[in-house]
Amino acid sequence: MQKRKGQRKGREPVSGLFPRKLALNILNRVESSSLTLDRLVEEALTQHAEMEKRDRALVTALTYGVLRRRLQLDAVIRSFVKSTGKIRMEVRNILRMAVFQIRFMDRIPDSAAVNTAVNLAKQAAPPWEVKFVNALLRNVVRTPDITGIPEGPVERPAIMAQTFSFPEWLLKRWVDRWGTEETLALCEAMNAVPPLMIRVNTLKTTRRGLMERLDRETAVVSACHLSDEGVILERLPGRIPDLSAFRDGLFQVQDEAAQLVTRFLDPRPGETVLDACSGLGGKTGHMAQRMQNTGQITALEWDRGRLEKSTVEMARLGVQIVSPYRHDLFRELPDVFQKAFHRVLLDAPCSGLGVLRRNPDGKWKLFPEKLSENRERQLQFLTRLSETVMPGGVLVYGVCSMEPEETDAVVSDFLKDHPAFSLETPEGLPAELAPLMVSEGVLRTWPHRQGTDGFFAARMICRA
Repeated sequence: MQKRKGQRKGREPVSGLFPRKLALNILNRVESSSLTLDRLVEEALTQHAEMEKRDRALVTALTYGVLRRRLQLDAVIRSFVKSTGKIRMEVRNILRMAVFQIRFMDRIPDSAAVNTAVNLAKQAAPPWEVKFVNALLRNVVRTPDITGIPEGPVERPAIMAQTFSFPEWLLKRWVDRWGTEETLALCEAMNAVPPLMIRVNTLKTTRRGLMERLDRETAVVSACHLSDEGVILERLPGRIPDLSAFRDGLFQVQDEAAQLVTRFLDPRPGETVLDACSGLGGKTGHMAQRMQNTGQITALEWDRGRLEKSTVEMARLGVQIVSPYRHDLFRELPDVFQKAFHRVLLDAPCSGLGVLRRNPDGKWKLFPEKLSENRERQLQFLTRLSETVMPGGVLVYGVCSMEPEETDAVVSDFLKDHPAFSLETPEGLPAELAPLMVSEGVLRTWPHRQGTDGFFAARMICRA
């Protein structure tokens, strides 16, 4: 929340230069590469595991906060310079971090935000740029009324974009589709810090047992409302890997929406299941526990690093029925895959617009034409995987997106060319899923409605 006019900053001890330098490096890499924010933050915090809890929290707050509020921060900076176009990326990110601390982080004194920014500039810029950083930030401190939020009705896309820091083209799409009120609520939800959710590993314990174990480790927890296997970690004593419950494989980190997708697929004990684009194994592990560790799961993933991490994750969970398989879905699958699986899940690569609260960098790297490109790739993958479903089997297509090109359009195009498949809502649908069914065989979740990630899933039955 932005600091109220006249509100005094607290004088609690402030973390030093190193966490800010680490945050700056992450922001620079996000802007100059295709690497995602969540991956870079995780790598940095793992590499510097010795950092104090408050320093780790500062790295996370700065990187995510700057990318959530980037347009607004840039508007504040533009109030004091004729043009931001000539400001080098490193200096621009130093300014963004400092303005974010001044305007949004009440526990950090303004002087600390300015001084650490100047010290960062001394390490990355010539003397004239250091003076520029110092002068601009002192002007920001002296003028708290300059917030970066323009005057005028927020219903106007340009004002809405700067107020909530979203690309204007994206907000125009949302307003055209859902209306202004719904779009404003979605923007608010996307800019909020999401809860940390985990899923109990029922191969080893129950949800109640996990919550009692975490309580003994001084974590503050509560039960998820939609998933009967989900737990919200409201407060932690330290890092997740330091919890004995984690080391013992009692849970996986997974958003509630992702937990519901596996329930939607409904894998059964003894079945053969294909988890396509399996990533780090969140849904793979969930499938295994729903199958009671019997049957066979093939985890198909192209990224070698992810596949290796997933294999380690399955061992931590005590999962014994997963076979990792490295394959590029742009290429044909081996003949042995033909009609070999009772259930197939494609968690397709997508824009990630449904998870912007966790990956706010995504909104700055996406362009409208990319959605059409994604649609072609998603349809190609879905078509290829449909050949692996045995008669009577289930094919679920899922994306963490709310955009029509990546959701309804892909499923509609697929069904037109594959009459053997039809949408079908599973029998005995869990009570928690029923309100999320928007049509036959189609499930959606929304950040501003359910408090989960935005997710779309379509469940299709193979009739022949």
